[in-house]
Amino acid sequence: MTKTDALQLVRYLCWRSKVDEPSEVTWTTRAVRGCYTMPIHRKLPRGRIACGPRAWISPEAQILHEVAHHICAMRSPKRQLTRRERRESRGLHVYGKVVHGPWFTETLIELAEHWHGDVTAYPWKDEYAGVAKWADRVLTQ
Repeated sequence: MTKTDALQLVRYLCWRSKVDEPSEVTWTTRAVRGCYTMPIHRKLPRGRIACGPRAWISPEAQILHEVAHHICAMRSPKRQLTRRERRESRGLHVYGKVVHGPWFTETLIELAEHWHGDVTAYPWKDEYAGVAKWADRVLTQ
């Protein structure tokens, strides 16, 4: 996967999900883990995704995961922060910790379906344990 492929994938997934693209997409060979920066900083009104070809999970899956964070943040930014962090931030510009809960997992399932056509093609075994467990519950219903 190249930087151009990554940008096209981000654009496609945002278009399919009817949300604006992130303010910035960074492709770096140093990134082993993807990173999503919340859109609560004035310089990044729609957040930032950082990803790369050396991902511990495939670059494709890494992008799907980070775009899921972006879509959750664009649909409801407050929901991304934990209850304690919402209390602590009180509207200040702080970077929130993103929650990998059921809502995030459902968004990731939606993206995997858009991209792969088959949700089981996504590498769920390589995801965070909580995300994989919730996805398993949803997919086996």
